[in-house]
Amino acid sequence: MVRRVLLIGFLSAFGLCGCGGGGPTPVAIGGKLTWEDGTPIEGATVQFSPKSEKEGGRLASGFSGADGSFTLTTTNAGDGALPGEYVVLVKKIKVFDGGEDPGKMDPTKAMKAFFEKQGKGAKSEKSDIPAAYSSVGTSPLKWKVEGARTDVALKVQKLKS
Repeated sequence: MVRRVLLIGFLSAFGLCGCGGGGPTPVAIGGKLTWEDGTPIEGATVQFSPKSEKEGGRLASGFSGADGSFTLTTTNAGDGALPGEYVVLVKKIKVFDGGEDPGKMDPTKAMKAFFEKQGKGAKSEKSDIPAAYSSVGTSPLKWKVEGARTDVALKVQKLKS
């Protein structure tokens, strides 16, 4: 009897701690990143930064491949973004030396490679993406994640010469 009470108490506590994944589920988000003229942007980081973390939002990110396509990751590779409103950030940081298509890379592995490279004294190349797209306060790109899988078309203006 004591064991049964302890087992029920343990299972109740385990269920209350949220370990069973009772929170919001990410919505699969993929899309295409292009210049305003439709040319794909390869090797850029696309980040969905939540407008409000109080509403349960979490950063989601991905990398654009050769054709500009990307898939977002919040927790597990390719799982998407949690429902909510986001400011979309686009940054182009030299992380890749060729070989693997950045759009198909696991963001966690890619960022680890980037930080290792930075630790060895590698310098970032100047980005051709305007700086306004890399800040939550200035990015003109916004997106609301809701419902089912969404394909996002993001267009970025080029730097004015």
